Amino acid sequence: MKKITLIFALILTQTVLLQAQYSGGIGRGDALFESLNILMHAGNASNTLPSSFSLQQNYPDPFNHATTIKCNIAKTTQVKLVVYDITGRGIQTLINECLQPGTYMASFDGSALQSGVFFYKLTAGDYCETRKMMLAKH
Repeated sequence: MKKITLIFALILTQTVLLQAQYSGGIGRGDALFESLNILMHAGNASNTLPSSFSLQQNYPDPFNHATTIKCNIAKTTQVKLVVYDITGRGIQTLINECLQPGTYMASFDGSALQSGVFFYKLTAGDYCETRKMMLAKH
């Protein structure tokens, strides 16, 4: 399993971090992507940085296959955002890196999972918060 990281700067002055895990492939364009995480650093119109850490409720909730999780990081620190199933087993790590202060949005794709309740936990320095979300497939 190989991991690549791509960073794009949008015209809207927002930085988007795309992380993909892939397997196979020995040349250009022949790799099979297994997962794609999108971490977006949302620029703030007033250019003010968050004064405290926070983890917001995912939206939409309940969600059908994909949802967005937003968090505020108050100071430069190691940040980890993990999704867990109802038994406490880690399903996917959305963020695991040192982040600068700002507002971040991470995308979670649950299309390969069964409907049910899931939890997501943000750990940033001494700050830790867990929230619940619901996957409701039609």
